[in-house]
Formats: sequence, C-alpha cells, structure tokens
Amino acid sequence: MQSSGTCGWPGGPLSEVTPAVHSSGIGRRRQRRLRTGTRSLDLATLIGGHWRTGVFPRAWLTSVIQPIPKIPRPLSVDDFRSITLANAVYKLLAKYLHGLLLTVLPPLPWYQAGFQPQRGTYDHVLVLRKVLDERWRAGDAVHVLALDIRGAFPNVTWREIAAVLLQRGMPPFLLNRITSLALTDFTSIRCGRTRTGEVRTGRGVKQGCTLALHWVVATAVAQLPRFSLHLDSPDFTPLLLAYADDLLLASTDRQDLEDFLAAFVEAAACVGLDLNFHKCNYLLRVPGAPDPLPRPVILAGREVQQVDRLLYLGALITSRLDRRGVTYHRITKAHRAVAALGATLRRHPLPRSVVLRIYQSCILPSISYAQATSATIMASRSTLRRQAAIMVGALLIHARRAAGRFHPLRLHGVDKTTSSITRAIRASRIRYWAHVRRSDPAGPLQRVLDFDLFPRRKPGRPCHTVVESLNQDLAQLGAPPAGWEALAMDKDGLAAHLRTALLDDVSSNDRSDSDGSDWDGEELELPSESSDEDQ
Repeated sequence: MQSSGTCGWPGGPLSEVTPAVHSSGIGRRRQRRLRTGTRSLDLATLIGGHWRTGVFPRAWLTSVIQPIPKIPRPLSVDDFRSITLANAVYKLLAKYLHGLLLTVLPPLPWYQAGFQPQRGTYDHVLVLRKVLDERWRAGDAVHVLALDIRGAFPNVTWREIAAVLLQRGMPPFLLNRITSLALTDFTSIRCGRTRTGEVRTGRGVKQGCTLALHWVVATAVAQLPRFSLHLDSPDFTPLLLAYADDLLLASTDRQDLEDFLAAFVEAAACVGLDLNFHKCNYLLRVPGAPDPLPRPVILAGREVQQVDRLLYLGALITSRLDRRGVTYHRITKAHRAVAALGATLRRHPLPRSVVLRIYQSCILPSISYAQATSATIMASRSTLRRQAAIMVGALLIHARRAAGRFHPLRLHGVDKTTSSITRAIRASRIRYWAHVRRSDPAGPLQRVLDFDLFPRRKPGRPCHTVVESLNQDLAQLGAPPAGWEALAMDKDGLAAHLRTALLDDVSSNDRSDSDGSDWDGEELELPSESSDEDQ
C-alpha cells in the first residue's frame, strides 16, 4: 500500500521497528520471521488494511497483565505493579505511533527525564545531590518534597487525555488510531500458572508500553506548573525533577512547595489523577541542625510526613551532609539480595564460577548503585570492600565444589572479587562523567558540575564533593595522551583506555541502558587492585 494523504500507512523497512519486538506474544508472529523476511515484506503488507480503516482485530488488542510486587511482602493489590505484556503486532504499531507522537507533540521539558534519549535516572540524582550539597556548604536551608501519584497509569482518564492531545495540535486521524490501539484493551491477569478470563478495561493505559507511557508523560505530567529547572538562574532553585510519574521539588523557600502542591493537585484532577499523601515525604536540610523527628506537617492544607531521609529513583537523600547513611543503605540492600540468593543456593548449589558470576552481575551493581553521583572517601570505600568480602564468603559457602578438588575460601578469587568494588565505582564515575561531557553544552548537566556557591560559613564537617572524588579517580589512572576531555567525547576510545588502565574488557557492556541513558557503568566486572590504591 502506498502512502495516501494524511492517513496512509507509509510502510518502511522493518529494521526501524523490529527492535521493539522481544517475544512472539499472543499474536504468534515471531521476531525472527520479521527480521529474516524478504525486503518486500514491510509493514504495509502486514497491517496496511487495518491502518486505513482505523479498526484493529481483537487479537491484536489482547494483552496479559503480570503483577510485579513493589515491596518484599505484598499484602494488598496496591502493593503490586501491573505490567502489561502485549503481542508482537501491537508492539510494531505502538513503535510506529510513538514515532509519530514525537513529531506532533512539543518536546518534553528538561525536568522530565523519562523516555527521552540519552537520559537516565543518574542525571536527576546528580543534579539533586550537587544542588543540595552546595546549598549545605553555603549554609542555606533546603526544603525537599517528594510526591507520589496514586496509580498514574491505571487511573488516568482516557477522555481527558484525548482532549488535551487535541488541544496540543494532534491530528484527529492519528488520535483515532491511538485510541483504537492503545486505549481499547482486552486483558487478563496471570499469576503463577493461573490466568483469569478476559475483560475489557474501562480506564487507564498499559503500563509497560512505550506508547502509553509517553502518552501519560506528554499530557498529565507535562501539564505541571512551570517550576522547571531555571537554566538562566545561577542557583538552580526552585528545582523540579520528574522521571515519569516520580516527582520531586526542592527550594530554599517553603512557600514554593506550597504553591506548587496546590497548583498540581488542581491540574492532576483534570486528567483523573490524585496524590497519595500518605506516601508523600517532606525533607528539611538545615546545616548544623539536629535530625528532625518524623512527624506530620501541613503543606497547602494537606498533611504530609516529614522524614530525615527519603528515596528518590533508588538513591538515598538524607538530612545531613555525611555519606554514612548512603553507604549503609547500599550495603543493606545488597545484604538482602545475598540473603535471598543464599536461601536458593542452599537448596540448589551451583558451581563456584557461576556463583561469582551472579555476584558480579547482581550483587555488585546493587552495592555500587548511585555511587557515581556521590562523593566517597577512604573510609567509605574500605567499608564497602569489607562488606563485599562478607557477602562473597556467604555465597561461596554454598557453592558446589568441583569433583575431586577442594577450594578453600581464602583461595581463588575472594580477594580478587571483593576488592573490585572500588574499581567498579571508579570506572562508573569516569564513564558517567564522560556521559555528562557528551551532553548538551548548554544543558544543566555540565553546568551543575561547575555549580559552586561561595561558602559563607562551613558548618559541620568539611564537604568532600563528587567533583573532588572524580578528580582523584582521574589522577589515580593517569591522564591519557589526548587528555581526559578529548577522550570523553570518544565513547569507544574511553572504553579502550579503561580496558587498558583497569585491565578489564569493558567493551562487552558498552550498550545503552533500558532507561535511555548511554552509560552503563554499573555492570562493570573489574579485577583485583593493589592495596595502596586509596593512598
């Protein structure tokens, strides 16, 4: 079918959309068949007729919901996240429609990092930590408010979203096809080996589909009051950060939080959303003041909980400057993973090499998560190494030994594996710094690294910043011949230099993250290091 007018299906090569297809699904169209078909096999041949009419078969609209627990011991339906598994044809159409959305809708503002190329969770964590640390050094109190939207994807109203999209200039023919595809859903719930009957959903969008996610972000979240990051402001306040429906606002003036909260509650109600105030947290960082006691506070007539620490995108933000709480939080998360893995190994022992591989791919990223955006000192690195040694020892106790050979715990790689935690953090910090240097020169990421408020006073301990930690890591490896700034622009060249400097092949992990960032420092496997690396 040739392209006809405004509603014709343009066809095109499958290479542009087949990466979105990872499984056959209910449509039973194998990804291998699409990739190995002849050049004449294009999208117009597969779905052109239904695209013209705007009516899609029910089999294409059928999906399966897989509940994923949000907490270790879920007790109610609210403790599960409903992830939708769609079939292959739906994924092809959704990928194409998502591309059309990007050309029709205005670009998302910078404060929204979800579903944008070359963006990741670490970008927001870096900006937040750097701004909070600089405000602490300057002696300024900072008010932080983390908002929790109650069921953003299941509860959003279709009709209101469609009206918003029309107001923003979306053509009616495109809206009709999106409505027929993304909003008409026959689904069932799968739990273990059981599966319910099919029902037609009456509201909400598919959580797990790129089209539905971008749709919610482009409408509900993009309608936020414009407390966006002020690129022209030298102090980065008030600061609004959003990753999909995870929102956080920081400001030196509490009135900014109250004004934003009142405006957002009104704007969210227009698209069927509301806030879960029982999970909204308020954090007050005052240099030199004692930790606040957890208590409810009133903001814009709403009661929220004041805490001494909060989690944002998996990273811990505390009311103090020191990093002990951040380090212990990562250690606690890793120990929980080791305990769960150890229970499985007791029942099903695995070879030692497999256990070490699991440690490198699962436990090590849990320990080093968000360390690339945090300042680390020698005491923190020593604590991480000791705890990593304990975790590896607990896992190797249950490892299956090779026939006729005995491997004492003190031999063959325990020190080699546990001591790699410091090099993993160092390599991840350097690679993330290169990711920042490759970003927009006028963007906030590069500006925030140079953000430095003149300290009027220095309360508490001296500040050891992430930039100082980065400079120590760069000095430890030694400058390359072309210089670090030039090497940061060459992603492959940086990987080759790290391979030589750290004696490890990092190129196998050189791929994009699932959240859109072009940095993957958390998955590095690094060898042993000398005992004087922290000197």
